[in-house]
Amino acid sequence: MNGRLVRRLTSGDWPVKDVVRVDQENGWVYFTGHGDQSRPYDTHLYRVGLDGRGFAQLTEGKGQHSASISPSAEYFVDAFSNVDAPPRTELRRTDGSLVRMLGEADIGRLEAFGFVAPEEHVVKAADGETDLWVTMHFPNDFDPERKYPVVEYIYAGPQTVWRPMDFGDDLGPFGALLGRSVNFPRALAQLGMLVVILDGRGTPERSKAFHDTVYMNWGQFEIDDHAGAIRQLGERLPYMDLDRVGVMGASWGGHFTFRAMTQAPDLYKVGISEVPGYSSRRFTLYEVYLGMPQENKAAYDAADALALAPLLKGELLQVGGINDTGTQADMFQMTEHLIRLGKQHRMMIYPDTGHGAMGKTGEYNMELKKRFLVEMLKPFE
Repeated sequence: MNGRLVRRLTSGDWPVKDVVRVDQENGWVYFTGHGDQSRPYDTHLYRVGLDGRGFAQLTEGKGQHSASISPSAEYFVDAFSNVDAPPRTELRRTDGSLVRMLGEADIGRLEAFGFVAPEEHVVKAADGETDLWVTMHFPNDFDPERKYPVVEYIYAGPQTVWRPMDFGDDLGPFGALLGRSVNFPRALAQLGMLVVILDGRGTPERSKAFHDTVYMNWGQFEIDDHAGAIRQLGERLPYMDLDRVGVMGASWGGHFTFRAMTQAPDLYKVGISEVPGYSSRRFTLYEVYLGMPQENKAAYDAADALALAPLLKGELLQVGGINDTGTQADMFQMTEHLIRLGKQHRMMIYPDTGHGAMGKTGEYNMELKKRFLVEMLKPFE
């Protein structure tokens, strides 16, 4: 407790997420992490001895595991699911051995309704070597013989993962704030679109090298990763119509929506940029990734999306709140640039709304975005 290092308990090119329990009596620490390099986003429960020995993965089955350890530390309850596998709950001993299955979600009514489970795909990043993981949502009446427009739901901010990885697809309050309520990608797919979500390089919960790609390098590789992923999927999956591709996102997702439309305009022809932060010099958070602006002018210039305004070609809708003190100025500044350049676009400003639309305004906003995408991408043609 004086801060002196006793020993390191874990090692490897993967992240520990949370310490779940320290069992001092029996000499174990239990924690979650991403130790399975064949599925680097799966969250499992692990344990290792306080002496640094006996490291083991205690949970089985692909997906996201959430464990509750009994007071005696003899057992734990494991609840887990994946995008294509419904929730299952098991009772296990704390050595990982299975005692019994406690319950499994019945999705019979979903299947009777025509539910098509999301799919996971693995593609290569723009470096040609790094694996990127993708989740794709389908309409319930999906027909592989048809051609469907594609919408990428993007965030790409360097502080979080965005891709759905469990059956419920719930980002919690963070997702709700950014306009992504529970199962919104699935709802969007029911309009006759394929919804694609991925985490490119520069995002967390993989290796440090994967995350460090963004360091001093903002805005110079992300869209190459995202656009390249969609093109690779289009080569594999003939039902993806790459002539009808849209992109949408909020906050940094709005920033990268605009980047996608200007850095890969031949692919992304439609975009919804919601509560976007465009300027690299208006937010101190950039200093974490780019250092101080007076010392790294070139990096800050490359990170500034306002400079990309002359490159806009597609159909853009900007959405924001009048009370959003963080990004409202950026959106108005971008609109002024586009007006002076003679580039037509749309903009919606909500009264009494901040960095994310809630309540009735949120419902109105969802309908606005759906109508825009249907109008521009024409999924029923």
